[in-house]
Amino acid sequence: MIMTDVRQATTADHVVINTLYDMDDAARCLASVGFCLTPRAHHTLGSINHLVVLDDSYLELVGLPREGEAIRKELLEYPKGINGLVFSENAPEQRYADLTLRGFRADLPQTFSRPVECEEGRYDALFTAVRLARDTYPAGRVYFCQHHTPELVWRNEWRHHDNTAYSLAGLLVVSTDPAGDAVAYGACINRTPEPEETGFRIRLPANRHLREQYPMDIRFVSENAYRHRYGDLGYDGSGRSSYFGAIRLRVQSMDALLAVIEVADSDMPHVQMADGALAVGIPLFNCLLEFVEVDDYASAT
Repeated sequence: MIMTDVRQATTADHVVINTLYDMDDAARCLASVGFCLTPRAHHTLGSINHLVVLDDSYLELVGLPREGEAIRKELLEYPKGINGLVFSENAPEQRYADLTLRGFRADLPQTFSRPVECEEGRYDALFTAVRLARDTYPAGRVYFCQHHTPELVWRNEWRHHDNTAYSLAGLLVVSTDPAGDAVAYGACINRTPEPEETGFRIRLPANRHLREQYPMDIRFVSENAYRHRYGDLGYDGSGRSSYFGAIRLRVQSMDALLAVIEVADSDMPHVQMADGALAVGIPLFNCLLEFVEVDDYASAT
């Protein structure tokens, strides 16, 4: 019997920032940059999180409670900083079978939940994840996530941010071998990377509203190219051969973002780039965010 492939087109679901045991400070930092964060939640796996919900995706702050018995060991295996790239999924069993058939090592699909407090009451947000093996990509955790209850994630009251952020534009992978890493990432999602001036990219459609004008690009660059663009704001890769170097976000108003940054009560070094982007470093948890109002990358052919 031939199994029908019911998987949807691969899109970027969210990006994860590992805070380890410093969730309070990390949440305060992102709030001071003008993000609205969801209330803190506790996964059945033992971790805690806050989300920055965007129109097409979200950022997830994930960490560990200072008290509690269940500990997610995979979070302790990485330093603070951008730690996870998550693709959307609607058929996790098929995804697992396809990955293993093509030689990838992956964990069996795992279903877990977290409670959500909202105006209507308390509910459980339910997910199923297929995670690639820890050593597949040195930059961090890569997995596929099915949302059984998306209505408990993309809620209107959490999608409005003082800095006017609304869309995930990209994730930057800094690598000693950008070409090789681009091919390796593309292989797990059946995508062929495209060369560009500073390295390579894999272009994905937006997750929630599959509109061409809001793609999400995974870009692969060398350490030299990364430092040339960001200078001292650049992430510390902790000696890894590759690491997630920056998250790129779209905003509706750069003026509104700058107004928030200027009064932030946290240490937020930032630089306005020649192309109009604003790079914001968050030293507390080794993170770099880049904001764009007019996204030149999205219109590039």
